[in-house]
Amino acid sequence: MSEFVFEARDGEGGRQSGVISAADAREAVENLRQRGLYVIRLEPDRSLPGLVRAARRRREAGRRASYRELAVFFRQFVTLFAAGVPVRDAIVTLANQSNDKVLAQALRSIADDLRAGVALSDAFANRGAAFPPIVGSLLRAGEASGALDEIGERLAAHFEREDAVGRKLRVAVTYPATVLVVAFCVVTFLLIAVVPKFADFFAQFNAPLPWPTRLVLAVSAFVRRWFWLLAAVAAVGAIAFRRWRRSERGLLAWDSRQLNLPYFGPLLRKRIIGRIARTLATLLAGGLPVLDALVIAAQVAENRAVSAAIARCESALRSGGTLHGQLRNEPVFPPLVSELVAAGEETGALDAMLVKVADYYDSEVETTVTRMTALLEPALIVVVGAIVGIVIISVVWPMFAILRYIQ
Repeated sequence: MSEFVFEARDGEGGRQSGVISAADAREAVENLRQRGLYVIRLEPDRSLPGLVRAARRRREAGRRASYRELAVFFRQFVTLFAAGVPVRDAIVTLANQSNDKVLAQALRSIADDLRAGVALSDAFANRGAAFPPIVGSLLRAGEASGALDEIGERLAAHFEREDAVGRKLRVAVTYPATVLVVAFCVVTFLLIAVVPKFADFFAQFNAPLPWPTRLVLAVSAFVRRWFWLLAAVAAVGAIAFRRWRRSERGLLAWDSRQLNLPYFGPLLRKRIIGRIARTLATLLAGGLPVLDALVIAAQVAENRAVSAAIARCESALRSGGTLHGQLRNEPVFPPLVSELVAAGEETGALDAMLVKVADYYDSEVETTVTRMTALLEPALIVVVGAIVGIVIISVVWPMFAILRYIQ
């Protein structure tokens, strides 16, 4: 349960009731006691509104703040910190003006931790569901070096770039998905609501129908008769797929297969490599050791197959090997990555080389998205038009046959 129902009374017999968050229950009870109220009942809220609020909080607790909101927050935080505003006051101010509920709630919890004496980096690390692991690690390095403002600038620039590339990638995926969903809905509507009316009309004349019309009528009759069964099978299949994908084996298999998808697989691979390279570059420039940076990079990869490859690189590095040598053995990383990393290790400028890797693959993502969108738009129009056109023609075509049959 995420919420508790309480009832309290004072020394004069007055009563007060309400709902408090489970996470803040101890502090809320203490506040009531300071106001002269004593809790006489405290139990989980099992009412329907309480269950709805609890479900919403659990869903929000698993969400991560968007890269855009994180970039804005760190830009503003650095500005306030440079102006001499205390860290906790700056965080409270930014929490009150944030439009992201997840970020605002996390910042308020961080402010409470700071008031209790928790270090800033630990307070952010304790909110790992809302912030990527790079945040806590870099803030810890900034606290150690006394360059918290510089670390904030690095984090802001990092999240701004991640947001820019991510938005272009979402556009490339959202557009074709939206068109296909709309086309599916239109064809389903034609088969269920429009085609059956023409079928009744054709049956009155008992005239021979062309094979495309017979095929469309058969599909329409099948969909109308077994619609609920098809919907149930689709729902069960979606639930089974979701459960399989949540398993360790299923998640690894799905992530590996994603990298090998036609068209989208190479695009996803470039996106992941760019994110990993930029994360490593930001961490190394912030003063973190390579081994610690690899651990964090494996967490931000968001692909189990790539995370496993990075973990093997970390293991090889601990055993005395080189990063570029292990990268050459990992098929998920193109040869260009290992060659640039080798140059960076030899010159002692690994972070700078990783920035070049990230810039190159981010640029490749943007170019691929632009090219793919330009190709998909006419292709999808042709495909959707052909499907709808076949359904319409198969209905109109028999009209001419019926006219000849009547004559």
